[in-house]
Amino acid sequence: MTRLARIEKGVEIPPHGLTGGARQKYPWATIQPGDSFKVRTKKPTTIRGIYLCAANQGMKVSVRREPGGFRVWRIDGMKAKKK
Repeated sequence: MTRLARIEKGVEIPPHGLTGGARQKYPWATIQPGDSFKVRTKKPTTIRGIYLCAANQGMKVSVRREPGGFRVWRIDGMKAKKK
Protein backbone atom coordinates (compact mmCIF):
# COMPACT_ATOMS: atom_id res chain seq x y z
CA MET A 1 0.00 0.00 0.00
CA THR A 2 1.35 3.43 -0.98
CA ARG A 3 1.35 6.23 1.59
CA LEU A 4 -0.03 9.56 0.50
CA ALA A 5 2.12 12.65 0.85
CA ARG A 6 1.33 14.70 3.95
CA ILE A 7 -0.47 17.99 3.23
CA GLU A 8 1.12 21.05 4.85
CA LYS A 9 -0.58 24.42 5.24
CA GLY A 10 1.02 27.85 5.54
CA VAL A 11 4.28 27.05 3.69
CA GLU A 12 5.27 30.12 1.65
CA ILE A 13 6.28 29.78 -1.98
CA PRO A 14 9.86 31.05 -2.47
CA PRO A 15 10.36 33.79 -5.09
CA HIS A 16 11.32 32.83 -8.62
CA GLY A 17 15.01 33.03 -9.28
CA LEU A 18 17.54 31.94 -11.82
CA THR A 19 18.26 28.80 -9.82
CA GLY A 20 15.60 28.86 -7.12
CA GLY A 21 18.28 29.53 -4.52
CA ALA A 22 20.54 26.65 -5.52
CA ARG A 23 24.14 27.23 -6.52
CA GLN A 24 24.46 27.68 -10.27
CA LYS A 25 26.33 25.05 -12.21
CA TYR A 26 27.01 27.26 -15.25
CA PRO A 27 27.80 31.01 -15.38
CA TRP A 28 24.62 32.22 -17.10
CA ALA A 29 24.34 35.38 -14.97
CA THR A 30 27.80 36.69 -15.90
CA ILE A 31 28.72 35.28 -19.31
CA GLN A 32 28.98 37.87 -22.09
CA PRO A 33 28.74 37.31 -25.87
CA GLY A 34 32.03 35.82 -27.07
CA ASP A 35 32.90 34.35 -23.64
CA SER A 36 33.18 30.60 -23.14
CA PHE A 37 33.41 27.98 -20.42
CA LYS A 38 34.46 24.33 -20.35
CA VAL A 39 32.14 21.47 -19.40
CA ARG A 40 33.92 18.28 -18.37
CA THR A 41 31.51 15.58 -19.52
CA LYS A 42 31.08 12.96 -22.20
CA LYS A 43 27.29 12.78 -21.86
CA PRO A 44 25.27 14.19 -24.78
CA THR A 45 22.31 14.69 -22.42
CA THR A 46 24.35 17.25 -20.46
CA ILE A 47 25.03 19.21 -23.65
CA ARG A 48 21.35 19.08 -24.59
CA GLY A 49 20.59 20.48 -21.13
CA ILE A 50 23.08 23.32 -21.67
CA TYR A 51 21.28 24.35 -24.87
CA LEU A 52 17.95 24.29 -23.01
CA CYS A 53 19.28 26.28 -20.03
CA ALA A 54 20.78 28.89 -22.34
CA ALA A 55 17.51 29.20 -24.27
CA ASN A 56 15.59 29.60 -21.00
CA GLN A 57 17.90 32.53 -20.18
CA GLY A 58 17.27 34.04 -23.63
CA MET A 59 20.78 33.18 -24.86
CA LYS A 60 22.18 31.34 -27.85
CA VAL A 61 25.24 29.16 -27.44
CA SER A 62 27.59 27.15 -29.61
CA VAL A 63 29.19 23.95 -28.30
CA ARG A 64 32.31 22.20 -29.60
CA ARG A 65 34.00 19.02 -28.42
CA GLU A 66 37.52 19.42 -27.06
CA PRO A 67 39.86 17.16 -25.09
CA GLY A 68 38.30 16.33 -21.74
CA GLY A 69 34.79 17.53 -22.55
CA PHE A 70 33.12 20.39 -24.40
CA ARG A 71 33.50 24.16 -24.66
CA VAL A 72 30.40 26.40 -24.65
CA TRP A 73 30.45 29.89 -26.20
CA ARG A 74 27.73 32.49 -25.83
CA ILE A 75 27.03 33.70 -29.36
CA ASP A 76 23.91 35.85 -29.18
CA GLY A 77 24.62 39.54 -29.61
CA MET A 78 27.85 38.88 -31.52
CA LYS A 79 28.41 40.48 -34.90
CA ALA A 80 29.15 38.02 -37.69
CA LYS A 81 32.69 38.12 -39.03
CA LYS A 82 32.93 39.14 -42.66
CA LYS A 83 34.98 36.89 -44.93
